[in-house]
Amino acid sequence: MGNLCVADGPAVGIDSRETLILCGQENPKDHWARIAGIMIISLGYFYLNAAHNEVYSFYQASIVARFTGLVGFIGLATFKMAKPRRIFVEIIDAFGAIWTLLTLTN
Repeated sequence: MGNLCVADGPAVGIDSRETLILCGQENPKDHWARIAGIMIISLGYFYLNAAHNEVYSFYQASIVARFTGLVGFIGLATFKMAKPRRIFVEIIDAFGAIWTLLTLTN
């Protein structure tokens, strides 16, 4: 996950328009997408550091956070505050959370 964040962060930060269109999102009109790219890079370094130092509590917390994201986006889509297609990205992340959970229990 850390390598993915560090690799994808610059793509969002530098050319957010093309990256977000490939993900099915709208073309951003302001700087929020570039800020998100910088945050993604930072998150990637957290993941890499946690893996290097075997900080299991970080990964346990990420499982809860990732499922919370799924529930949050389902709520946003239900109340028409976000497009439903965003839920599919969260479902993929939920599978990643399940994989993380299974990895930590073995």
